[in-house]
Amino acid sequence: MRILHSNKHWVVLFLFSSFGTADAVDELRPAISQPQQSGAGQAMDKLSLDAALDEAYNANPTLAATIAQKPVAEAGIVQAKIRVNPTYQTEIAPAELTYRFYVITTTTQLGFKRQRRLDVARRLIESTNATIRTMAWKIRQDTESAYFEFAVARQTLLVMEDYVAITRRLLSITQKRNQARDASGLELLRAEAAVADATAQLAPVQVRVQQAMRQLNLIMGRQPERSVDISPPESLLLGKLSAQLPEFAKLIDQAEKSRPEFFQNSADQAVQQEKIRLARSFWWPDVQTSMGMSSVPQLSAQDSHNYWGSHLLNKPVWVATIPLTINDHGQGILATARATLQQLQKQRLALVNQVRQEVNFAYSSTSAAERQMTILFNESLPRQARIVTMSESGYKQGVLDLTAAITAQQTALAARLSFLQTATRYFQALVELERAVGRPIISDMEGGGQAP
Repeated sequence: MRILHSNKHWVVLFLFSSFGTADAVDELRPAISQPQQSGAGQAMDKLSLDAALDEAYNANPTLAATIAQKPVAEAGIVQAKIRVNPTYQTEIAPAELTYRFYVITTTTQLGFKRQRRLDVARRLIESTNATIRTMAWKIRQDTESAYFEFAVARQTLLVMEDYVAITRRLLSITQKRNQARDASGLELLRAEAAVADATAQLAPVQVRVQQAMRQLNLIMGRQPERSVDISPPESLLLGKLSAQLPEFAKLIDQAEKSRPEFFQNSADQAVQQEKIRLARSFWWPDVQTSMGMSSVPQLSAQDSHNYWGSHLLNKPVWVATIPLTINDHGQGILATARATLQQLQKQRLALVNQVRQEVNFAYSSTSAAERQMTILFNESLPRQARIVTMSESGYKQGVLDLTAAITAQQTALAARLSFLQTATRYFQALVELERAVGRPIISDMEGGGQAP
């Protein structure tokens, strides 16, 4: 057992391997204060949460596909800028009519239709950006969840390995006492059974670590079996607990401003509002104006019987075509946009209620786990560490029997595993709380975890 002094508070840092040696504690303690190298480097470099997030953002194909939608949305602006092409028309009559006709027609879109199309296209870009942000936050939650699961699983494995080492040490002591006829054969058998039981409990923990490591690698786009060495939070190493959670009311206020779903909803509403303006612009007709020149025969009364005796006269032509928007003036587009806008407005009200419930549930789960961790950290674990040290020393000196020593070890193991199980619930709830709030919380409490 080692006693660390930090901020005028004595914090008991015990790891089962430290009962006999101090090297194990130094081996398990991460270099938290050292600069973290990129997770894309060597396999055994310390992988920080920030580095894991960077790799996950860069490697996720779904996010890449979502980002690829942005150039598509930007191309909509180019399409919206296009004006109606002018037309050229010519008619050449047969020779007996001697008729020629040349006309150029242009279309003028009234009601600012082109500007409305541009507005819709720009709003679609904002909606695409909101979609990208929403996807990035989902990847963030998945990465943090996998990162903390691997951190807790690895610490659980270390605890179980230490427990196996302790039971073997008790077995060695029992064997020596049995040879000195100070311990019965029953005690030796019980010590061997304790070793076998500890070894059996080690197997599922090893599987959990492998599963957690593969999941983290898959999220970061790595090979599943690649070795990973991370920097676990100090709370898992019993160095210090995380900072306390912010106030609930503050988180509620942040959630209603920061949730990606609100940005998405606002962007979608803006798109529909611009579509309504575009539909209203259809009430204005598209005026077509034509200008050209016609060549027609000019006949005198006395020469009317002689067609060829006439001469040709070129006359200018000007035509204006104005369609009457009686039966079709964008009713379908307007009705669809209005109905969609109303649906999005109701969805936003429902989202406000949903977000508050999610924040409340996640905050309650995180607070409960935080309180349990505090009690275990400050009260249970330090006492169990002392009991383990004293029981092993007492058994070695023959003051206590094997039953007391094994019971002390198992009780200490249960306390440490309970702490790690609580830590699992705590980190899972903390990740869920961050998702519910929509802004970085873990970065403020654990150090690391940049925003997407």
